[in-house]
Amino acid sequence: MRPSNTPTGPVSRSRSSRCGWPAPRRSGWTATWLTARREAELADDAAADCDRWDRGAVAVWLQRTGSARPPRGELAAPYRRQLDGDWCSAARLWADLGCPYEAGLALLGSADEASLREALWIFTDLGAAAAVRLTRQKMR
Repeated sequence: MRPSNTPTGPVSRSRSSRCGWPAPRRSGWTATWLTARREAELADDAAADCDRWDRGAVAVWLQRTGSARPPRGELAAPYRRQLDGDWCSAARLWADLGCPYEAGLALLGSADEASLREALWIFTDLGAAAAVRLTRQKMR
């Protein structure tokens, strides 16, 4: 399974995937959405021949940044569920894979108060201060 290569915290991913494309940076929360969207689209250009986990990660970042690009090819199940708006199911899959930060991010996509409270608990437990702030902002 690939999830062991998935980051479990709010730390920037400076590594490249084995396909050689740079991963979108999570530390860019303060960057403009246009810059983040451009980075996600550049990663999408390079990820066409990558595996379903890499394509899924890029597809979710495309959605988060508001890109109109559709996902390419088969995507790993947690990413597919996130893109379909099935936040709770995606979070369960991430949790089952041992990826709590990604589970919290999946729940953060929801507008449901219970899901957002669960995301807040996850991020607080992980000490992910930036994600805690984002979740609290969304809950207002």
